Amino acid sequence: MKLTESKLKQMILETMQRSANYEKLRTLMGTMEGYFQAESLYEMLRDTFDEEEQMHMDIFFKPLILARERKKLEEKYNEAKEEYGKFYELIYSGEPTTAQEDDRLFELFRQVDLAEEALVDKNSELSRSADVFKDHAKNHPSEAPDNAEQLMFEVVMSVLTGSLSVK
Repeated sequence: MKLTESKLKQMILETMQRSANYEKLRTLMGTMEGYFQAESLYEMLRDTFDEEEQMHMDIFFKPLILARERKKLEEKYNEAKEEYGKFYELIYSGEPTTAQEDDRLFELFRQVDLAEEALVDKNSELSRSADVFKDHAKNHPSEAPDNAEQLMFEVVMSVLTGSLSVK
């Protein structure tokens, strides 16, 4: 990207117009730990930001929020799958099953299927959000944290892998 005089003036003007809280959060977002802290603070202070600042912050924090939601859905899916597997092993020991057992097994399978569908949907939503984040950081470099794309990837992966606690 070639930095023209008009683009530089626009970036300076945008930065000067930002509230002190916005600048503090943007600066805090420079590290993975700071990113988590900034998102928590933003949740509390969101109403103090103007609409444009909210738009930028919403875009920058959306992948983190969706990663947390996805992690919870993954846990729900794993629990449903485990419950289905246990019940399946219990009733299919070679003995004929009752209609109630078959109905219960079908219901457990349906829960697994629904949980998997929700997980797939959340994966798509997270992917779209990451794309929006990348485009926004590219198109608004003065609003994005340094190394925004790499930082967002690390933050999302830390949530999804459980290397940092999920809210």
